[in-house]
Amino acid sequence: MERLHKDELILIAMNLEYSDIISMCETHPKFNESICRNDTFWFNKLRRDYPNYQSFNIQSGYKDIYKTIYDIHDIKWRLRLGGSLLDLYNRKRLSLIGNAPYQGIENLPESIGSLTNLQYLNVNGNLLQELPESIGNLSNLQELRSSRNNLKTLPNSIGNLTNLTSLDLDRNDLKFLPDSIGNLTNLQTLSLVHNLLEELPESIGHLPNLTLIRIRGNELSDIPESIKNNTKIRVLKNRNY
Repeated sequence: MERLHKDELILIAMNLEYSDIISMCETHPKFNESICRNDTFWFNKLRRDYPNYQSFNIQSGYKDIYKTIYDIHDIKWRLRLGGSLLDLYNRKRLSLIGNAPYQGIENLPESIGSLTNLQYLNVNGNLLQELPESIGNLSNLQELRSSRNNLKTLPNSIGNLTNLTSLDLDRNDLKFLPDSIGNLTNLQTLSLVHNLLEELPESIGHLPNLTLIRIRGNELSDIPESIKNNTKIRVLKNRNY
């Protein structure tokens, strides 16, 4: 690899998948310098592979634009979604409801984080054990529904969803919530029915717009004082607490 000229490396890279290019850049310094740090290369590859890239109106460098459109192509293929790449990128609502336990999505790809125009995402009734860290990139998301899955944890990046108003995590296997959930400053409704929660983060009680928490069917023996003392929050709980 180190003996090849820059033009030869460019010719090789033009015919590689994005993920393969990034992998090569991480292990070969000359490839990294000639390709990954070469804005002209990304412009030419972008123009060849996605000639309508300007229609996406992504305000970023050519490499980042390429990655975003590549991710959208990845989502479309993995989740078998219809429509054009541009239509998918511009979508504000996406429903991927499954039929668990018989069939459903087992893994939500990291590339989902490139659908930054989404305001509503529904993945109810699938076989998900986790949400990808990239879920935190969905900065316009207002409603996230992920009930009837097998979620065991939530990524810390969930706290980046500061426009979220409704979060439905009913009927999962969650034992705890990340403290970052206290960053969801626009959250109004939080539903956690039938999980395995033994405690709730203190930070939930300080959410300024939260008015309703559903916690029926968990392992809670108590709730934080911050929630008890917040008169704006209505708690729907089980009879054991």
